[in-house]
Amino acid sequence: MKKFIKRVSLFGIILSVYMGGVFLVNLHYMNSENPALKWDDCKILAIGDSHLQLAINPQFLEFSKNISQPAEPYYISYWKVKKLLGINKNIDTVLLGFSYHNISACTDRLLINPNSAGDIFGRIYPIQELDDLKNVGIDKATYYKILVRKMCVYPYKSHTGYVGAYLAKTKSDVSNYESRIEKHFFIKKNLGEKNSGKEKTGKKNIGLSSVYLEYLNRIKNLCEEKHVKLILVTTPLYKEYLNRVPENIKDEYDRLKLKFTKEGVVVLDYSNAFSEDSDFFDCDHINKTGAEKFTKLIAKKLQSL
Repeated sequence: MKKFIKRVSLFGIILSVYMGGVFLVNLHYMNSENPALKWDDCKILAIGDSHLQLAINPQFLEFSKNISQPAEPYYISYWKVKKLLGINKNIDTVLLGFSYHNISACTDRLLINPNSAGDIFGRIYPIQELDDLKNVGIDKATYYKILVRKMCVYPYKSHTGYVGAYLAKTKSDVSNYESRIEKHFFIKKNLGEKNSGKEKTGKKNIGLSSVYLEYLNRIKNLCEEKHVKLILVTTPLYKEYLNRVPENIKDEYDRLKLKFTKEGVVVLDYSNAFSEDSDFFDCDHINKTGAEKFTKLIAKKLQSL
């Protein structure tokens, strides 16, 4: 028994030393990455979720970089802007995705939803400020599991998974507007009735995010501090999707547009800009053809600002 305990203890010590050493190596790599994140040819930074990721093609917008990623709420965008504006002093414009789903409470559930949390934690662990988030569910167990895997198991030379890129989609199918509306604005609700022994369910408006305004304001204030022009960009939406956005979300979106315009922030609402199905990847994203048209539209607009 004593031999067993000694062996287990020795194994634990060796494992701890190994993991601690790997952690220090990864920490060194992480702290040495600023030069790789310094883009001398970048003046325009496009940031947001998949809507902007598929919509801004840097090939048609000179001196721009698209770092958007899927399922990116405003608190993650803030962490990214904070990190990258501190490194890139030449950036003078930030294009931030701004649409109806961005202010929905669906964004507050991304870090606790098992379908999204692991992937997001795997990208944001170097820049996260989770302790600042209030009223947002966080799957801490999954986060720490990802953190150990990324920092203590194997040396990784790159820890910049939070930096995205433009993504081109060539297909077009706009038939998914019902499912996308439900995903963005509703949750399942138990109606309290039974039919054939099964609970009857419906859907409930999920409401507004608890933190969207705080982090929009943080991004705005940070851009002002860095003397960077912030431009809120609403990408084109398919008409059937747009017509089904709940009124409470539309009202708040319109209020925000007015608020930020009065505060000197440029708001470019192109939600109704495209009518051809062939410009869309699905009901709320545009495809490669649409992105070329849209990016050229943005480029022309920026010249007049």
